[in-house]
Amino acid sequence: MIGDEKEIIRKRQSRATKEGGAKEEDVKYLLIEDSVISKNFLIGKPSGVLKDKSPLYIPYGKEKAIIDADLCVVRKKDNRLVCVISVKK
Repeated sequence: MIGDEKEIIRKRQSRATKEGGAKEEDVKYLLIEDSVISKNFLIGKPSGVLKDKSPLYIPYGKEKAIIDADLCVVRKKDNRLVCVISVKK
């Protein structure tokens, strides 16, 4: 029974990951279609558009935690983070 439960959870998580990735792409292309946005901003995963990821870390008690950032909007002229998007189904 435990093995079956683990398999069900694994399949559900895999499906959610695939569906979430598709939604991220939808949001990304919706933004990129706007000529003003695409001219002035980069849109993508944090690792692909941010040179400095430190703005994604926020104080959390005595530690720092990273923001759940599926997509980031970064100004091209100075690589400044202007928006963080967490896509939900």
